[in-house]
Order: sequence, then C-alpha cells, then structure tokens
Amino acid sequence: MELKLKELRRSRRITQEQLAEMVGATKRKIGAWERGENDIPMDYAVAIADALECSVDEIAGRKSGVLAMQLNWAERQLVRMYRSMDAEGRNATMEYAAYQAERHPSDKGMAAEV
Repeated sequence: MELKLKELRRSRRITQEQLAEMVGATKRKIGAWERGENDIPMDYAVAIADALECSVDEIAGRKSGVLAMQLNWAERQLVRMYRSMDAEGRNATMEYAAYQAERHPSDKGMAAEV
C-alpha cells in the first residue's frame, strides 16, 4: 500500500515539524511514516487525519465510495465553513453559489450534485 501522507501534508503546506507538533509525534516518526519504514499506529493515523482534514483512508491511499471521502480539501473546507453558519448565512451562501454557478458553468455541470 502506498501511503499518501507526504503528498497530503505538502498539499496543506505543513512541514514535518508542524505536523509532528500537531499530533504529538516527532519529526523523525513523521519522516519514517512518510517513507513507509514504519506503520502508523491507529491513534496517530486518526490524529494525522484530523490535523490534515482528511480521512485515514486517504492517508493510506485507499479509495472510498463514501461521498465525504471523495471531496477534495477545498471542498471539505467549504462544507466546514457552511456548517459553521447560521440559517441566514447558509441561505445567502446558497444564493451566491447558484449565481456563480450560472455565470461560470463547468463542463461537468451538476453531475456531482449531492
């Protein structure tokens, strides 16, 4: 199994030192996990997933059919921000998103609609 830890960490612009501090590990452990020299203990894998805002499956390079796992990092950020809003903010966000979708359609359309 090819771990995606290094790729995920770098995509978030987090250093090994920063990730180590976030999860209570050492930079040396993070490096060994990234190189596949050691397995990541489950408690650390969960902490890393939380820190990188991804799933343990993503770290393991595993594909999942669950919609939440298919969202990329930016999409998860949007969902998190949306969930933090009150009803008025959510309504305003949906109106703005609908307006932007009409102005800037993608070639995929609304195929990924939830």
